[in-house]
Amino acid sequence: MAGIALDTNILVYAEGCAAAGPIDDAVFAAALGLAADHHLQIFDAIILAGAASARCDGLLSEDLHDGFAWRGVAVLNPFRPENAGKLRQWLREPARRGE
Repeated sequence: MAGIALDTNILVYAEGCAAAGPIDDAVFAAALGLAADHHLQIFDAIILAGAASARCDGLLSEDLHDGFAWRGVAVLNPFRPENAGKLRQWLREPARRGE
């Protein structure tokens, strides 16, 4: 039952971002720069650049560096025990940047 509630909260949190669409040239160019500047894998950089383009405040990832922030998007590793409080806060209070 807890898994169902968590899934619902994640969907609510995801709805706090603008609708993400196809990766356009601007997002891809930003991702290339991000990958080069911060030594990220290109796929991780595309995800982060897409999140920034969609005006997300946060990105849950176990692959990116926990605590890394770029263009207003903070990365949080949901599997680190010390992030449990922040994760609960994010899921309880979905927010959209710029509103």
